[in-house]
Amino acid sequence: MSSTPTVLPPTDPAITSIPGAAPGGPVPVPGIPLPAFDNTLGALFIGAVLSMMLYGIICLQMFIYITSERTKKDSIWTRLLVCFIL
Repeated sequence: MSSTPTVLPPTDPAITSIPGAAPGGPVPVPGIPLPAFDNTLGALFIGAVLSMMLYGIICLQMFIYITSERTKKDSIWTRLLVCFIL
C-alpha cells in the first residue's frame, strides 16, 4: 500500500509573519496585488441568476415540445437535435 505524504504548513517565521497571509493559506507575492473581487461579485451573481432563468426557459420549451403532438410528426433527426441542444 502506498501512503500519501503529509503536507505541513510552513513554519518559517519569514513566511508566516507576512501581513495579510492566512495561517497555512496562500502567501501573497510581494509586488503583485491580489484582485479585489468585491466589485465583481454582484455582476457574477446577476449573471448566474440570468443564466439559471434562461436554462429554466429552455427546459420548459423542451418539455412542451416533447409532450406535444407535433413531436410524433417530426423526424427522428429533429427530435435528436432538440435533445442534443439541451
